[in-house]
Amino acid sequence: AADPAIWDHVQKSLQRGARIILTAGFLNRAPQGREFCQLTGIKRPVKTAPMRANEIIVNADILTLERPLDLESPLVLTDADILLSARVGPLNVPFLTRSKNGAVYVLNTHTFSPADFDAVGEVLLCPRQLGLLDLPLSWADEVRAAFNSRLDIELSAPPRVTLQPLGEAGWMIHNYNTKEVPIEIKADVDAIVDGFTGERIQAGDQVIVLTLPARSREWLVKE
Repeated sequence: AADPAIWDHVQKSLQRGARIILTAGFLNRAPQGREFCQLTGIKRPVKTAPMRANEIIVNADILTLERPLDLESPLVLTDADILLSARVGPLNVPFLTRSKNGAVYVLNTHTFSPADFDAVGEVLLCPRQLGLLDLPLSWADEVRAAFNSRLDIELSAPPRVTLQPLGEAGWMIHNYNTKEVPIEIKADVDAIVDGFTGERIQAGDQVIVLTLPARSREWLVKE
């Protein structure tokens, strides 16, 4: 947001067909705030007012979270789609939005400010655990899709599982959880092998179902 040329960078990226993902904090601080709000379909001004949601909306139902979800701003939309929404008291607050042209997303997440560290006397370590890492599967997949949907692979997995594209070398899947987790991978390929062992990984209808042990990784390579 401190880059005075950021608007031009974004416009050039959009012309190349890129997908843009912004945060609510960026909209608050960007020098071309008016233009970015028009681009994203978010009402100005975007206020920085960190809040914590104990509930989220999943398939029209209200789900209580294990840990509160930190939000950056009480966003108000002018012309955007709400993909994910949280509950703060009586209010539904957008967490992930998408512009009408489908090219620009806004992630309304808050991590830590200097005041958060000062409040607990911490300098390096996270001052508290984040509810972002305990979201339900459907929310984790929706956030991943914002970043990954233009790849030739789709990962469905709980939070703390990451997908790293490696170009022609395939993909690396990391499980940072302290327990084993099931994952599902959809890829438009005929066959996939384990990059570490060379063994073929069984797939049906281009869908791979795996169980990743705690703190493990899987290297997938197109055969």
